[in-house]
Amino acid sequence: MKITKIHLQNIGVFEDTTIEFPSHHEGENGTDIHIFTGENGSGKSTLLLALISSFLPNHLSFNNSQPPNNTTLYFLQQRLRVSGDKIINKIKTTFSVDDREELNSFEGQSNSKTFINNNDLPKLKLYHKINSGSSILDENLMYAVFIYSGHRAIIDYNFNPNIELHPLHNGTNLIKQTTAKQFFKFVKEQIVKSLWAERKGDVQRVESVNLALNAVKEFIKEVTNLSVEFELDADDTEKVLLLVSGQVVNYDALPDGLRSLMSWIADLLWRLDRCKWENNTPLLERRVLLFLDEIEVHLHPSWQRKVLPAVKKLFKNAQVFISTHSPFVVNSIDGAFVHRIELEGKNAKVLPAVQSNNATNIQTVLREIFGVSEEFGLEVSEKLNKFIQIKNDIFAKKEYDKPYFLELAKSLIKEGEELELIVAFELRQLSKVLKEDFAL
Repeated sequence: MKITKIHLQNIGVFEDTTIEFPSHHEGENGTDIHIFTGENGSGKSTLLLALISSFLPNHLSFNNSQPPNNTTLYFLQQRLRVSGDKIINKIKTTFSVDDREELNSFEGQSNSKTFINNNDLPKLKLYHKINSGSSILDENLMYAVFIYSGHRAIIDYNFNPNIELHPLHNGTNLIKQTTAKQFFKFVKEQIVKSLWAERKGDVQRVESVNLALNAVKEFIKEVTNLSVEFELDADDTEKVLLLVSGQVVNYDALPDGLRSLMSWIADLLWRLDRCKWENNTPLLERRVLLFLDEIEVHLHPSWQRKVLPAVKKLFKNAQVFISTHSPFVVNSIDGAFVHRIELEGKNAKVLPAVQSNNATNIQTVLREIFGVSEEFGLEVSEKLNKFIQIKNDIFAKKEYDKPYFLELAKSLIKEGEELELIVAFELRQLSKVLKEDFAL
C-alpha cells in the first residue's frame, strides 16, 4: 500500500491544496522517497501529520483542557483553522492498494472538536484498532507505519514488561512512549535466542534471530562509521552492555546525534521484528510507510548526507516521507521526489515535485530548493550586493559616488581571495567597457 495523493482543506497553512506523490515503481514494491522543504512555518511538519491521519483511530474527540493521548493528533489539532463560523477541516488521502485506488477521508468541524475517519478499507481498520489501544498480537500484517522526529525525542516512561500491546502500538505517535529499557529487553531476548540456536548448530536460526540487531548496527555504521555492538554483562546476565567502537558506553551518555539515530532506527526495527507478517515476508522486505520529521537536527553534515542512502539501502519496499532544512539531505540521493513548499501570505503553495540528483552541488541545492542565493555571510553578502548594484548603476550611466564605490571594493578585497577575484574582475570590466580608470 502506497500513498498516491493527499488533499488538505483548512489544515494549518493549507487552505485547499492537493499534492500528488509519484513513484518510480509499478505496484507496491520498491522504495520511493519524498522530501518536503520550505521555510519555517511553511507546513512541512503539518503535511507529515496529515499523511499519518488515515492511520489514527476511527473516531477522535478532544478538548483544550484534555489533550489527546496520541501526540500526532495533538500536534495536528493545533493546526486546525478555527473561526467564529463552523469551518470544515478535511484531509483526503488516496492510496494505491492491490493496483486500485482507495480513498480515506479524515474530516470534522474544528468547533465541534470531533474527527471521523471514513473508510472501510480493512488494511486501515486494523491500524485504527491498534491505535485505539487494542492488544492484537495474532494478526498477520501487510504493511507498517512509523513516524519519528529529530526534535521530539523518544521519551522514557514507566515500562511494564508484563503488558503485551501490539508492537505497532504508538508507532504513529510523534513522541514515542517507549524506553531504552524496552529496546534492551528485546536485545537481551535476541542474544539469548541466538546463543541457544548457535549451541544447537542451527545456523539459519542464528541469522534470522540476529537480523534486526545486525540491521541496527549496519545502519549506524553506514551513517556514522562507528561500530556498535551489544553484549550480555558477564557479571549480570540481566544487563545488556552497549559498546561503541569497542568501549562500553551508557546509553544516556551517548552524543546527541548518535543517540538520536539509535533511538528511532532501533525502535523501528525491534517493532518491525516482533510483528507477524503475511507470507512470512523477510524483515527488510516488508512494506513500510516511514515518516521522518527533521531527523537531521542533531547530526553533523557528514552524517546528514548519509541518512537517506542508508534508509534506502536498508528497506527494500518503503515509502519514505521526510521534512528537512538540510541541503545535505536533499542532494544525498538520486531520484528522490523533492516537494518545495512556499508561503503566499498565510497560505502554502506546493510546487511540482522535482527529482534530486546527488551530482548537484550544495550551492545549487541551496539556491534552487531552499531559495538561498547568498554564497557568503550576511554582512559580506550585503556589501557585495551593494557593490554589484552600484556597478550596474555605473553601466546604466546613473550618478554614483566613485570614492565610496572604490572604498567598498577595497573592503571586499580584504575579506578573502575569492572576493578579491570577483571584485577585480568587475573593476576590469568597468575599465574596459567605459574606458575609465577604476584601479584601487
